[in-house]
Amino acid sequence: MAFPELRKRYWGRRFCARGYFSTTSGNVTDDIILQYLELHAKRDATGVSR
Repeated sequence: MAFPELRKRYWGRRFCARGYFSTTSGNVTDDIILQYLELHAKRDATGVSR
């Protein structure tokens, strides 16, 4: 409602999508991040939370 020009431009299409984003990983290794992503990919594919 706040941006009617976007509604007109993106009518019938999705403007936002569900996703995850992290700008920093702090003291976490790349392996830990990959494990996290793989776990969530499996959960999303099965629809089951583990």
